[in-house]
Amino acid sequence: MTIHKEGYQTLGWLFFALAVINSYVFWFFEDMYSIALGVSIALYVFVLSFFRKPERKVTLPSDDIILAPADGKVVVIEKVYETEVLQKECMLISVFMSPLNVHINWYPVNGEVS
Repeated sequence: MTIHKEGYQTLGWLFFALAVINSYVFWFFEDMYSIALGVSIALYVFVLSFFRKPERKVTLPSDDIILAPADGKVVVIEKVYETEVLQKECMLISVFMSPLNVHINWYPVNGEVS
């Protein structure tokens, strides 16, 4: 598993901010330092898990199968009229992702974009 490239800057700034906050707490509120450090570690691990990028190896049994493009739970499947690009009736599939899901959209079908 790796970290998505968009997460490095956020993780760096978060580490710096938490280091400053924990230094302040250490110097001025020494008795609260262990609590602040525990909360900081938990927050950093949570944000780190948000940017994780696991390696996926998916083999489809046939080309007729469509996978969900994201982790989570499919909550809506309905026909809608798309007005911006296609201007025709399409199938809308909505996937709810909790903060614990991997927030990366995968390729749901085999093919080539042309």
